[in-house]
Amino acid sequence: MVLEVAEAKLARTSAKRVFNRNVKKLVDFINSKDTAALIESRFKDLKQLWDDVQRKHEGYIESLENSKTTYDVEQEDGWIDEMDKVYDDVLRQKLAYFETVEEDQREIERQQEQISKEKEDQIRKKEGDKAIFRAEQARKVEEIAFRQEVENLEEALAAEIDKPNPAASMLETARTELKRQLEECKRVNGEYVLLLDAETAGDEIAWFTSLQKIYSQISKKIGDVIQRKSDTKGNAMRGSTMKLERMKLPQFSGNIRDYPRFRSDFEKQILPELESGKVAYVLKSCLEGEAFDAIYNLDDDVTKMWKRLDEKYGLPSKLVDVVVYDIKNIKHLQEGDDQSFLELINTVEKGYQDLARINMESEISNSGTVSLIEERLSQQRKIIEYEPSELRTGGDHARKGRVHMIDRDGKFIEDKEATKTTRCLVHSSSTHNTADCRVYQEMAPEGKVQLLKEKQACWSCLKIGHRSIDCRQRKKCNSDDCSKYHHDSLHVAHVQGVAFHIPYFSRPNSDADGKESGTCLLQVMKIKSAVNAAPLNVLWDGGATISLITFAKARELSLDGEEIRLSVVKVGGVKEEMRSSVYKLPLIDESGETVNFRVYGIDRISSPMEGINLNGVMHLFQNINKQEIQRPNGEIDVLIGYEYAGYHPEREQSSGHLLLLKNRFGRCLGGSHTSMAENTLKLIQHATVHHVARINIENFFDTESLGVECSPRCGSCRCGRCPIGGKSFTLKEEREFD
Repeated sequence: MVLEVAEAKLARTSAKRVFNRNVKKLVDFINSKDTAALIESRFKDLKQLWDDVQRKHEGYIESLENSKTTYDVEQEDGWIDEMDKVYDDVLRQKLAYFETVEEDQREIERQQEQISKEKEDQIRKKEGDKAIFRAEQARKVEEIAFRQEVENLEEALAAEIDKPNPAASMLETARTELKRQLEECKRVNGEYVLLLDAETAGDEIAWFTSLQKIYSQISKKIGDVIQRKSDTKGNAMRGSTMKLERMKLPQFSGNIRDYPRFRSDFEKQILPELESGKVAYVLKSCLEGEAFDAIYNLDDDVTKMWKRLDEKYGLPSKLVDVVVYDIKNIKHLQEGDDQSFLELINTVEKGYQDLARINMESEISNSGTVSLIEERLSQQRKIIEYEPSELRTGGDHARKGRVHMIDRDGKFIEDKEATKTTRCLVHSSSTHNTADCRVYQEMAPEGKVQLLKEKQACWSCLKIGHRSIDCRQRKKCNSDDCSKYHHDSLHVAHVQGVAFHIPYFSRPNSDADGKESGTCLLQVMKIKSAVNAAPLNVLWDGGATISLITFAKARELSLDGEEIRLSVVKVGGVKEEMRSSVYKLPLIDESGETVNFRVYGIDRISSPMEGINLNGVMHLFQNINKQEIQRPNGEIDVLIGYEYAGYHPEREQSSGHLLLLKNRFGRCLGGSHTSMAENTLKLIQHATVHHVARINIENFFDTESLGVECSPRCGSCRCGRCPIGGKSFTLKEEREFD
């Protein structure tokens, strides 16, 4: 038993020693202000050691009691109390340290918050200063404009004050403009004052008051001058002994074509003679009918009156519609009907003069209106001596003379016309030719070709309005003995292979000039369809914008189509409108994957294809067999346009201008070679789909009006109130006229 007591006391002593050693380390960490995480971890370890000391002490006391050994209870309790004080002291130091750390952290956060707030205040102050600066600058600008108006008005007053008949209307207009400028100064000053504090704002209000005083003074001077004019005019009228017939006022009843002249006459002839208070009354006196009704309820506000009249009768688009509508109403001329032809000329000339008055003469000289006029001419139009290229430039085609005689040969003897022609396509200028333009000369060959394509210009003379085949200046290129018909400036583009020689009518084996130059092989493949095992003859056409399929092949494949309208240009330049259908055609590539194409139905795509002997070209390419590139026989079933450019075959090998091409559907030959011959003719030169989105808006309203609207009895619309498009009345409105 004595041994157990000794071992228990030794264990307690050992635990105390370890505890005291860790207490010392923890205190050192606290004094050195180490990290809170490290101190917290060390304190947890110390807590475990303290628990171990307590257990060892209890074990020692228990061993004493078991051995019935007499011991001093107060002494042993004092031992554990002393250890407890050590632990409590360390705990207080730890808590005090943590409180200090937290206080430091709060102080840091307060400082950071204060810094952030100061930065925000600085930013707001800078933004406020910028806003104040901008407002102040705006105020200065408006003040300068106001004072400049005052200066100009004072100069005008000084010039008019000694005249017996001062320009009162001009002075009244200037006063109105000065009043508007004063209101603008008031607005910007209000915005500026809102940005200032209360003390500063009070001082800035006086700024606007000074401008008001200036306006009042100048306004009074203007009033005195106007009153003097009125008095002088009255005295002159009383003292005059000769009485002249009073000038009649211009009248306007609502005809849109008369409105530009009416307004011009009123402003030039009537307005300068009127006092400001009488303008509204005189204007109403000049109106009658529906024009008078339009402004009857507007009191005496002249500005609103003119605005209402402009909206109803002064819109350029309405005048253009009336002029074009009058041209459309002209019946098609018959051969020898000279009287109707003269009426057509008068209608066109009158329309041109009306449009020229509002600077819209280009609307009657553009290609659309010119084509509309040509449609109404008989075959005699072929003998009219005019330059088509000038007629279609959209420039100023003012006729300075009129047709005054027609001889038996059908030729017209007319005065020479001064016609401004756009000679330079780059600058739209008449000061120099396109060929002499430095910008054009410095263009790349591709850029020159692109410019001529965009302007639809002739390849021979570089002018617009006609085709190269019809050019009067058509001649061969003079560069390097070139045999092509184009301008010398396009020779480099031709040598580099830039395509611009587009023939009017050509077989695959003809060049732009109609000369045989060997066979040009079309890119043709045999491709399987997903709905039929029989392969299709497919032509890959990089010049087409849509894809086609023959009706016969579509029926054979049992394809379901949606009806559409198709416009095609056949060989020879013949344009034809036809009913068609759009189909979804599935084709299978070499990997077995199905690819869908959107194709449009047509009767025929090409003439029958004939077999071609490829033995003479097989040696030109490597790693191919004859079966891969064997060309099909019969007509073309499908044409794939360049809208599917990603599927078109690309060059794999080449020999001169003969190419071996490949895509996901297989291989084919394309280009030309002297050892081959092909006579296949593509029948379709161009095709256009008529989508619903492109429907003429007038035709749309006409269609929508069927059965519910009718044409007005007047035969044409000159009132400006008819609805856009159909220009018709409802049946109910029509009955009200009966």
